[in-house]
Amino acid sequence: MSDKKKDKKTDYRFVVHQYTLDEVVGDKTYPQEVVGIGLYDPYKDCIYPLPITKFLEQFRNKNGSLSSQKNPAEAIKRFLNYCREYAMENDPDFLDIKEKGIKGLRLQHGSHYITSLSQRCRFEELDPDYVRQDIRYLNKFYFYLQSEGIIVKQFDKEYKEVIRRKSGGRKKEKINVLTEIDIFSNEGLGTVYPPNRIGKKVQKLKDFGKDRYKLVLEFIDTAELVEPDIIIGLYLQFFGGLRRGEVVNLTRNALLQTDDGYIVDVDDRVNVLFPNKPDTKSEQVKNPRYQALIWNKRMEYAIRKHFEWLNVLEKQGKLKIPQALLVNSRTMKPITGANYWEKFNRVREKYLDRLSESGRTEHYLFLKGKEWSTHLGRGCFTNFCLDIGMTLGEVAVARGDASPYSMLDYLEEKVAVQTLRDAMNYIDKVFEQAEEKQDGLLKVHSKIDENRLERWSKTYETKY
Repeated sequence: MSDKKKDKKTDYRFVVHQYTLDEVVGDKTYPQEVVGIGLYDPYKDCIYPLPITKFLEQFRNKNGSLSSQKNPAEAIKRFLNYCREYAMENDPDFLDIKEKGIKGLRLQHGSHYITSLSQRCRFEELDPDYVRQDIRYLNKFYFYLQSEGIIVKQFDKEYKEVIRRKSGGRKKEKINVLTEIDIFSNEGLGTVYPPNRIGKKVQKLKDFGKDRYKLVLEFIDTAELVEPDIIIGLYLQFFGGLRRGEVVNLTRNALLQTDDGYIVDVDDRVNVLFPNKPDTKSEQVKNPRYQALIWNKRMEYAIRKHFEWLNVLEKQGKLKIPQALLVNSRTMKPITGANYWEKFNRVREKYLDRLSESGRTEHYLFLKGKEWSTHLGRGCFTNFCLDIGMTLGEVAVARGDASPYSMLDYLEEKVAVQTLRDAMNYIDKVFEQAEEKQDGLLKVHSKIDENRLERWSKTYETKY
């Protein structure tokens, strides 16, 4: 056997794959996108579906969201590959798995895996909440394996009573509920769990802040130098509020010209743009709609130049899928969600470098100290809409939200800042007149919804 084949042998691994399942209701058949667990064969470059995919049925929800299935599938995939790796290394604790496969799984294998994840938490490689979610999935997986007779019986389903605050109730109103006991918490297993808290969580950047107009234009200018393939995508995110999956799902005819500029036909075009892609989670469209844009001349110029570039490539016969709006200039294929994310990160790092080199310490520290992603464009778009005086309902429609509550974080932060600014200005004026007026400070009226203020006061009031 060649060295190449020997290396390939170690590449057998568990994978998560997406496929279409035909659901029959009466006389009609409805195709449904679902997630499964399979075994990848490097010799034949194919994936063998595994019966344990049935485990994921309990996570399928009515709205067809793939994430509800994908998260547990990925968690179990990681666990199985972890066990397989130790079995291939002939670890004494994993010999049952090497001989019997999944049927050889025991509680100590899950305990071993949880302990390894917890150790990574202590080195701040993983978030404890992420690990705790994996533990919950692992419990459900073991319950499934035992109930299906795939593994020998090793535990009974036990419950414990816990007290929780009643949803929507008063402060001290609590209820008793039954919850399943973690099967890996048995003292005999010696499972090490993740700490409750590791340092301070990094704040996520939702918007560029008070200097958003300047920073957005600089960021897009940086993209023109570093990753020009995604410039149109950035314009549509910052000035149209599109999500990453919605941007990469656009075709050239999705930009519809009107007398006032363009509107965008946001829709699911995965079958056209990514017909052979096995996993399209990063290309999902959450809410198909016609999306209006905050039109500006820079965007108009960028779109015109982009279409000229695409027309040249099409005439040269280079485009793999001519309908695509965003194209990877290296492969000539449509840009995927993952590829867009990579390009966005390169623009981000280059922009941070530019801020640092130019000595703009305030902006650099503000952006460097937070996590931020492609969703940043959506946050800036929200604040652009609020800046021009749009109502909450209007902004929710403009963002393509199913509910206006999705954008409350942006609104409450904004009105809180406005209220504090009003208070600061008022206090300055009062202090100037302090010698003439002795009747104290007048109340500054908050712009935050009164119902929310009343709820907050009830929550934090102290009785003496």
